[in-house]
Formats: sequence, C-alpha cells, structure tokens
Amino acid sequence: MVLARLRLGRRAISRSCLSADLPWSDIDIVVGLDILRQTSLTIDYERSKVVFGGPSVSQASASLDNEEGLLVVPVTLDDLTVRLAVNTGAHLTAVYSKSVNSWEKRAIAERRVKVARSGGFVTARQITLRSMEIAGRRISRPSLAILETENSSTKIDGVLAIVGLKRIHFDFERHILSVQ
Repeated sequence: MVLARLRLGRRAISRSCLSADLPWSDIDIVVGLDILRQTSLTIDYERSKVVFGGPSVSQASASLDNEEGLLVVPVTLDDLTVRLAVNTGAHLTAVYSKSVNSWEKRAIAERRVKVARSGGFVTARQITLRSMEIAGRRISRPSLAILETENSSTKIDGVLAIVGLKRIHFDFERHILSVQ
C-alpha cells in the first residue's frame, strides 16, 4: 500500500510512503529522515519530541551533505575524520573497516558484538576510543563497531548513531547539522 499523504502534527507530508504491518504493538509508524527532510526539524531526545522548523544554527554545527541518498556529516574519531551517514534510530556508531585500516588498533577496549543490519545480524568488533567529535561537540570514550563491507565504491565511511545528545537540529535549507 502506498500513502499519498501523511500528517505529522500540523504538518502534511506529500511524499509517497510505503506502509506495512509492523511487528511491534506499541509502534504505529516508522518515519525516516528521507521523508522528514522536506522541512528543517529538531529531534529533542530529552522531551521525546520532534519540532518542525526550529532555532537558528548553534555554535556546535557541521555541514550536512547528501551522499548516496543519505545525510552525511564529518565526524572525528580520535584524530581521524570520517564521513558518517546520520541514523537517528541506530544504537551504535559503525565504521567500515576499509575506512579505518589499522587505525582501530588504538582502541582502549574491545569486544565482539552482534550488530543488526538489513538482512539480519552480523558479528563485529566493538571498540572504545578516547574521543569522538560531532559538530564541535566532544564525546569521551565512545563505543563503535568496525564492520566489514563488500561495497568498496561507497564514499561513506559508516553510520553515526545519535547517542548521548540532548537535541539534534537538521537545517535542510542551509545543509547544517547542529547538536547539543
């Protein structure tokens, strides 16, 4: 089934959406940034709200690029800058092994974990680093997964999970991501 119009609060999204039965009884709909990017918005994790429109750019901001249909931001992991696709639903930041080569040997902790991917689960190395910087905000001792990928042609280095932040603002007109 295809929905021609979707209402979120006072906003009407006119982009077509696919619908399906969800396996969770407490979730009615899953809406991604591909649908929401028609207008700037703030995801407020403290108040569990999505606010359309929103404030001007804060000091903590980064360029927001569209790459391969995904929203991509530069992220610094220790002293290596990588380009990660923003995934507001992910629970763990993941970096493709091709992007970090031997760099991950600087991990201060390591363990094996199962990571959900399209098509099931994959075993990966989860490492802890000294620091990660997103849009000018420093996060100490972040954990991330190192994933193998068969797609060597992608220009994206992995997926950024928005964990430990109060708010994240997407300014789609100016192509800027701001965080608190």
